[in-house]
Amino acid sequence: MLPPLDDTTTIDQLTLDPYPIYRRMRAETPVIRVALAQRTFLVKYDDTKAVKDDPELFSSNDPRTPMQPAFRAHTLMRKDGPEHVRERMAMMPALTPGC
Repeated sequence: MLPPLDDTTTIDQLTLDPYPIYRRMRAETPVIRVALAQRTFLVKYDDTKAVKDDPELFSSNDPRTPMQPAFRAHTLMRKDGPEHVRERMAMMPALTPGC
């Protein structure tokens, strides 16, 4: 079963001021497909955390993302498990104060 479809929200609305849209979504339907974004939005913490914590069911590897053509590679955001951890740990010293 697919979540409800929002075919009225525009990319401009999401770019200019998304907070009223997120507030409406949280109140009406916290899991919703946004047609013009071609994505499913999860707008409540518990739902987002459940998806993040279950890479077996909800993989970050999305072949439809525009990131792969733009960067000609998978970015860290599109990797799960050991592959994600390995790359994240490799860059952490550069992002940690005092190192």
